[in-house]
Amino acid sequence: MREELARGASLNIAFILANLATQVTLAIVVASYLGPAGVGAYAIGMLVLESTLVFVHLPGVAFVREFSAGEREEALATVAAVKLILCIPACAVMLLLAGPIADLFVVPSTMIRLLAFIPPISAVSSIAVMVFESRRDMVRRNLPVVAEAAGRLAVLSLAVAGVVALGTRVETTALVWVVGTVPSLGGALALHGLPRLRGAHLGKARAYFSFGWRTTLAQFVQKQLMWVGTAAIYLVFLPVSVVDAQTLSGFFKVAFSMMFYIVLFGTAVGTMVYPMLSRAFADPDKERGHLVAHRLMSLAFYYEVIIAIPVAVFIVFFAPVAFAVLLPGFAAAAPIAQALAFAGVLLALELPAVTVLPAANRPDLILRLLIVQASAAVALNVLLVPQTSAPWGGVWGAVIADWGAATVGLVYGYWLVRAVGIRFPSYETFRAAVREHLVTSVPPRP
Repeated sequence: MREELARGASLNIAFILANLATQVTLAIVVASYLGPAGVGAYAIGMLVLESTLVFVHLPGVAFVREFSAGEREEALATVAAVKLILCIPACAVMLLLAGPIADLFVVPSTMIRLLAFIPPISAVSSIAVMVFESRRDMVRRNLPVVAEAAGRLAVLSLAVAGVVALGTRVETTALVWVVGTVPSLGGALALHGLPRLRGAHLGKARAYFSFGWRTTLAQFVQKQLMWVGTAAIYLVFLPVSVVDAQTLSGFFKVAFSMMFYIVLFGTAVGTMVYPMLSRAFADPDKERGHLVAHRLMSLAFYYEVIIAIPVAVFIVFFAPVAFAVLLPGFAAAAPIAQALAFAGVLLALELPAVTVLPAANRPDLILRLLIVQASAAVALNVLLVPQTSAPWGGVWGAVIADWGAATVGLVYGYWLVRAVGIRFPSYETFRAAVREHLVTSVPPRP
């Protein structure tokens, strides 16, 4: 079990590293191309897009949970049909709301309208990703992700060279995001074509919705946690100056993105362990299943520790140098990234709990966890960010809010894990698994 988890997580991390190299390059070029104010404006479009994509992927968690226990063509056809149906209203809603959102945040409506074409592409490419995730085939699972990042970087290079250009740079970046998604679609279809939709089953779709609406709402809330600080800074400073609102929110967004790589690395473990936890909770022998789940969660927790802390230390020591060399226009974001680094560690350590709850068929608990965490984030941002003249207000209020929300999520998450009958992560369990692996991996003497 440990070997399977470590091997899958290692493959996932290898692809995350490949994706990370591309994403970091992409982020640097985007930030240089847009500047602080442009990053703040473009963040609004990404907030709308990512919130919409959550609903397109509504049946995904339930499907991976079921498909990992036993593959059925009916299930695959159903989840594909549901995703393809959901992407149509998702695209339509973004197109209809583009104008009002643009007026509220003073950003180009064309940016949002262009991004509206990503949900249909994502719906198709995500089908292959879900299948390979349920099979724990981390190589094929991550290939479309890497292709997407590489495609966007290639098209962005054309934009920087002036070959591709629209009215504003944020609109051009939105076009880059759409066109750059096409390689992911092609790769996903090459790896796993569309299933036959005739096999879709209405009853199965209802089951996915029954499980999925709570996990989807939880994912929606989780997405807002990533953006609440940026949005709070933007809205607080918008009455003062559009440029100040976009610039300060741009600094915070870039700093938060640097911190969030800690969580991105941590998801490698969660992605691998979720199907294994689902199988453990499906075990007819409840006691045995809970023992396996506890062992998996303990392994996942301490893998997160091993991954997250070194990355956070790296950010604390090298963020100023990185910004000075790569993004001198964003030097003001360096201390923000340093302050957020270990909040990222807390968010990474929460991931095993976030993974256990839906695997245990308790989407109600994952929803409760993220609502409590989001409530803490919103309350702290509302309380602190408007106090712009105080040391704990403005951008630093958003930093404090992220620390508070991360702490609440970590503590409450593992308290809820106890509610499904799983003990807190155990270092002794982790150490015993490592010792067992070391003993069994030593070849016997001849």
